[in-house]
Amino acid sequence: MTQSQVLIVQHVPWEKPGRILDNLDDLNMSSTVVNIAKEKKPDLPDFAQVAGLVIMGGPMGALDYDKYPGLKVEAKLVKAAISVGKPVLGVCLGHQIIATALGGKLSRGESPEIGFAPIKRVDKHNYFSMWNKQIDVLHWHNDVVGLPAGAQLLARSEHTKVQAFRIGSALGMQFHLEVTPTLLEEWLDESSMVKDLKAVGGSKSQLREAFAEYNPRLQPLAEQVFGTKNSSTLSSEALSLMPGWIMGRMSLTSPNAGEERTLSRASIQPRLPRMVLISPLCANKRNGWARLHVGNVLVLKRECTNANPLVK
Repeated sequence: MTQSQVLIVQHVPWEKPGRILDNLDDLNMSSTVVNIAKEKKPDLPDFAQVAGLVIMGGPMGALDYDKYPGLKVEAKLVKAAISVGKPVLGVCLGHQIIATALGGKLSRGESPEIGFAPIKRVDKHNYFSMWNKQIDVLHWHNDVVGLPAGAQLLARSEHTKVQAFRIGSALGMQFHLEVTPTLLEEWLDESSMVKDLKAVGGSKSQLREAFAEYNPRLQPLAEQVFGTKNSSTLSSEALSLMPGWIMGRMSLTSPNAGEERTLSRASIQPRLPRMVLISPLCANKRNGWARLHVGNVLVLKRECTNANPLVK
């Protein structure tokens, strides 16, 4: 059987997955990076073997289907993944693709948000839990989206009402937690990015200084969202703080039929032999377990919630 993998969709060479890929590697998760923006019928991995979907940023608009027909394919992938509870993560353009695929409105922002500026916590969720009410993050966008029906707003900023949201098994983030020092330098070597930066009165040196100041505070939040360095050695306390998009690798024996059992991260973490993804959507509920097998991946959630009404 082909190994399950996370499908990472990239749109331009410089907007790479950065910390996202680093954390997947730390979790020993296989991944495939593709760029299908200009392809109407791209050659993609078998959907049954896709354990999760990551959609990265890019300079195009989320609805530029005529010029970039692959964006429509990405929107279909988003809906298909959410419908079966597969984790979906969208960054910047990816955030907008998730929102528009599920009925959110795309529009031009009041003004470009480029550089570091604060976002404010609106709500908490296991996928994204800001410890402080406000934190400075890296922005780089012109377009904004409205909140899809049924979505939970997690963060906003002064000029962007929807900075982070979750819906079903998906998390969208308008800002960039994935950027590492190395990736930042790649951005600053790209002429179109430098042009955007200068257009808002910024400079390379200013951005480097701001990144050096804020990066130490952003790295823990990034690891909480994207994964963890070594899930097998985490304490139960650490696990309770690390619900994120992907939970970790481990080993599990299903409970006996008729056995009542409370399922918690701390109790299942040490005993699961395969990648376990925690999803707010559930397929079948048996003995208190919501479960869905996707290839080699076991999706678990202890309590069923109402499925997203937009997903058929």
